Amino acid sequence: MTKDVTIIDNLLPDNLHKMCYELITQEACWQLSMSSKESAHKIAGTTLFDLYDGVSTNTRSQTLASVIYQMVRTKIPALPNDLRRIQLGAKAANQDDVIHKDSERDDRITVLYHLNYEWNPMWGGPTVVNGVSYDYRPNRALVYKSNLLHGGKAGTGKMFRTYINYIIADNRDE
Repeated sequence: MTKDVTIIDNLLPDNLHKMCYELITQEACWQLSMSSKESAHKIAGTTLFDLYDGVSTNTRSQTLASVIYQMVRTKIPALPNDLRRIQLGAKAANQDDVIHKDSERDDRITVLYHLNYEWNPMWGGPTVVNGVSYDYRPNRALVYKSNLLHGGKAGTGKMFRTYINYIIADNRDE
């Protein structure tokens, strides 16, 4: 754990992680029109759930992503169970993200789950949160305030760098 980011490594048991990766990445819900903001390059991904936009795909991927979030909560029991958005994303080799915020609000938490089942550390592809770089590692979750500047740096590997992005309302003080 750093000042701004909580890190959970080896979130899922290995066989469950492999199953989730294979089932989510093979489902026909992915689009090629996602981006972190309008000025950013397009990435592969989809919105599985968005409370405000009324999106709920009711897909296998949404169900598995919800289970993965509950596993995060077993590691951080104080994390609220108020999901506002779940998105899938995949960046190709040499594709940097733009630095952005997931929300301007101070009462939102981001959980970024590294979905890949395999990844060579030599390929790079870290996530930068508030100026600090965090290695992309399979089966890792990063937890941080949604209003912190962050973005994914380009990897150089042979496969997409996949992730699940969750936005949670932090209503613990209410």
